[in-house]
Amino acid sequence: MNGNKIINYYNNLNIKSICLKNLTNNNNEYNSLLLLNDNENISFKTDILKIIDIDIDNNIIILEYVKGTDDFYIFMRNLEKHIKDQVYLNSKKWFGKEIKETVLEQMYESIFIPFEKIPRIRVELNNVNIYDKNNDKMTIKELEINNEIIGIMELKKIVFHPEKFYLKYDIVEIKITNYCSQINNYNFSDSEDDIIKN
Repeated sequence: MNGNKIINYYNNLNIKSICLKNLTNNNNEYNSLLLLNDNENISFKTDILKIIDIDIDNNIIILEYVKGTDDFYIFMRNLEKHIKDQVYLNSKKWFGKEIKETVLEQMYESIFIPFEKIPRIRVELNNVNIYDKNNDKMTIKELEINNEIIGIMELKKIVFHPEKFYLKYDIVEIKITNYCSQINNYNFSDSEDDIIKN
């Protein structure tokens, strides 16, 4: 799985070491690469997530948090907050004027899908490797709703459009940990007290 490259779990990733590179224009789409310690690509293992939906035609998967993964939820929220803060600090250099944090917040398109009780995220599947519980390879079509998985996510860049910006995540590896999951009645806290203040 994943060759000889060692991928650490999310909680070993130092969010504050993530830096933004200069803004580039690629076919009228503005991008800023995201790197760790200014020279490493950003990849990490997730906590356990449950498959809610798979859009094979558009290479999209919808994943739901499960009980006991509060720390991963907080990690992802803190990751978003850190990068939004960096965009704010770079806004004058990139766009010729400082953009208010409230405006950036309105422009930001989160990986999180709006939810009432249980967080869900929407992630792209690009050249993904999929393995069953025995580490045998599978295809996307063999994945099923309610499978529980651990994934390897890559965070590559920020993409800017005139009215919005978002982080470009991919899931590049999926490992099934459980083939079926019960209904998730667990409530997650979205309290600001849980989010690290930089």
